[in-house]
Amino acid sequence: MSDLNKLTIAEARDKLRAKEITSVEITKSCLDAIDAADALGAYVHKTPELAIAAAKAADARIGAGDAPDMCGIPLGIKICFVPKVLTAKRPVGF
Repeated sequence: MSDLNKLTIAEARDKLRAKEITSVEITKSCLDAIDAADALGAYVHKTPELAIAAAKAADARIGAGDAPDMCGIPLGIKICFVPKVLTAKRPVGF
């Protein structure tokens, strides 16, 4: 299935649980969409390696039957601070 990043949360959850898709696949689709829209500057600091690692862990939990509903669904959140786990890469004036 192409355009996995366009699934609703409910559709993605159902397809993940049915093992029609994996969290890694949907995460890569979202990362591709982010890269395609890079000119917008919506993501100042991207961490695809962390996203893929989290997706692999989610796939393992889903496979074990030990996953809450949102497990495996990529999510982007705007933050106004830099978590300690990330290297600060701030826009001018931040």
